[in-house]
Amino acid sequence: MAYDQFGVGETDLNLFGRASRDPNPDEHPRQVMRCMGMCVASKRVGLVASPIPLPTTGCPNGSIVLSWSRGIPVSHVVPIPISPAYQRRRPEAGVLYQVIRENYRTFASLREEEGRPLPRFVEREFEKYLACGILSKGFARVHCKNCGYDRLVGFSCKGRGFCPSCLGRRMNDGAAFLSDRVLDDTPVRHWVLSLPPPLRYLLAYDPALVTDVVTAFIRSVFAYLRRKAKATLGLESVTLAHPGAVTVIQRCSGHLALNVHFHSLITDGVFIQESPDGPVDFQSLPPPGDDEITAVAWDACRRTRDVLVRRGLWQEDVDDGEDDPLLETQPGLADLCQASLRGVLALGPRRGQRVVQFFGQAASGEDVPDLRRRGYGFNLDARQSVPAGDRDGLERLARYLLRPPLAQTRLKRRSDGRVMLRLKRPWRNGTEGMIFEPIDFLAKLAVLVPPPRMNTIRFHGVYAPNARLRSEVVPAREDDACENCTRGEGDETRDSPYRQSWARLLARVFSIDVLECPRCASRMQRIAWMTESATIRKILRSVGLSADSPELHPALTAEELFYEDWVA
Repeated sequence: MAYDQFGVGETDLNLFGRASRDPNPDEHPRQVMRCMGMCVASKRVGLVASPIPLPTTGCPNGSIVLSWSRGIPVSHVVPIPISPAYQRRRPEAGVLYQVIRENYRTFASLREEEGRPLPRFVEREFEKYLACGILSKGFARVHCKNCGYDRLVGFSCKGRGFCPSCLGRRMNDGAAFLSDRVLDDTPVRHWVLSLPPPLRYLLAYDPALVTDVVTAFIRSVFAYLRRKAKATLGLESVTLAHPGAVTVIQRCSGHLALNVHFHSLITDGVFIQESPDGPVDFQSLPPPGDDEITAVAWDACRRTRDVLVRRGLWQEDVDDGEDDPLLETQPGLADLCQASLRGVLALGPRRGQRVVQFFGQAASGEDVPDLRRRGYGFNLDARQSVPAGDRDGLERLARYLLRPPLAQTRLKRRSDGRVMLRLKRPWRNGTEGMIFEPIDFLAKLAVLVPPPRMNTIRFHGVYAPNARLRSEVVPAREDDACENCTRGEGDETRDSPYRQSWARLLARVFSIDVLECPRCASRMQRIAWMTESATIRKILRSVGLSADSPELHPALTAEELFYEDWVA
């Protein structure tokens, strides 16, 4: 990151952002310039980006600047980020919100006309999202007693299906919890198990079956680790080896297709306790080989088949299967799940046709090697690991496991009204994204909503809630104070045992001190929850904001919606 990338010449910016031209650089050995949100050394002292650490000091406006001597080579400088300011999110301006607002009533009406209405928990997910972050639906008022500045924070929907904001908070909060309160400095390996499509269909809305299949998979990995620990460490019995696992259940692929699969962070070794009252020590194990991963995949396949046989869901001949358990339990979602699995349209006269794809440059097979080990549709990957002590790497990996199904930046509205979803990485055939009709886009979102009382994070082994060794391997909770989240008088931002407060999480993830007043730098505090319509409208109008909620578009009939397809 050289200074030329910022367009810097001999003119610098001083600490307060004013341009200055110094005729005698030797009299000013310390200079900084602020450009593009970075604090960078000036060109005159000849410094560019470098990983070599340099001493730092504070500047009057609270940012961090560099200190250096004149003898540092040209190739060494460190850019220091300046803390960003808090900006209230405006979901109504996003593509996702606009598409749902314009088409939700039509989508729900079409399902009613077909005799397959949406379940109440799916309807509630859409309705809550349409109120998420909208100030006219209610907000918290954060106030500065010193200068009277007010900050309004809209209520969140706490959705579990597709809300980018709430799932983003859950991702960062969950990653912080796993890193700080569960896994700590233990080395872990990332195991990913994808399942055959028929099994994904069965698992979509059956929490008990999900539990059994996850347990079968974890037992396969644990059995492998215990056997390897006995052979490698010379243990008398496999019962002395105690692995642990945290599993996240993801429901979709990158192109919004239903794809129930498991991401597990499993200890890259085992805990050893040779006597009931003895110490607990962790012993690392060599990484698994290709043959070992393949054996684990086949063992998970066999254990899962046993689960399906016990439940009466296994069919030796698929042609004999006429009963659809999902059609009996979730008739409003069965056909949507089938269409999502097959990658086809679910509604309208073009029902059953493939979703439109757009192509670019194909991904190289050498760049994206297929190292997954297969066992009758059970694809297992265990390439990635995080060593002990890499807390930042562990938290990044945990965020990946808990990531939302889609990001606002990947969505775009075309001029014809259709929704374009860009893939994170192009497929090998060159597919870069999908193009959905708005109604079919909502159908894809509907199957992403997990059913009630289906936990998406599971703990096994020494990390299980009632495990005997859990207290020995999980770090004790510390009420460490966050420098950016000091509690002021009346400030109710205390963390719960499992969740970080809103202010602390923003400080941790984005380095934003949301409780610092932007006017006087005093500490702000929450003073009220605003839920009464009359009070909300009065406050919003007083600060020049709209007091009206975005209106939902009226429902269209099937004839109005699909007229062009029918006449064609």
